[in-house]
Amino acid sequence: MSKLIKIFFSALLFIGILSCCTLSGKKSDKETTTEALKPAKKVDNTPEAVATAFLEAFYNGNFTEAKSYCSEDTSDLIEMASTFSEPKEDAAEKVTVTIVSTEIKEKTATVQYTASNDTRNKSILAKEVDGQWKIDLAKEQS
Repeated sequence: MSKLIKIFFSALLFIGILSCCTLSGKKSDKETTTEALKPAKKVDNTPEAVATAFLEAFYNGNFTEAKSYCSEDTSDLIEMASTFSEPKEDAAEKVTVTIVSTEIKEKTATVQYTASNDTRNKSILAKEVDGQWKIDLAKEQS
């Protein structure tokens, strides 16, 4: 599964680089990054709260909100992923996330969770950046 994730994000990165070369009339990278780093809604500054907010936004197709809980590198990945996703109509049932456990080592946290649309335990990484917890999918690739 880990190799599949690495391949997926590597492909997204490659496609994103190619598409960036042909885009025009878009906001600058600095403007986009600055907007993406502002949380869409106020959540507690804990790995669990940030992971829950990110995952629920992502699973429910709200990529703009999801990016607000991410590191810069991950925000770029989410932006690329959003270009491949069809906009979701209001689903009858929103996906919710339940945190199972969290392990924090220095400034990195591994958050185990389940989603209401899949009962398997999964994990996601968060890192502390300038005192704020951010989701870091790019770190998972290393």
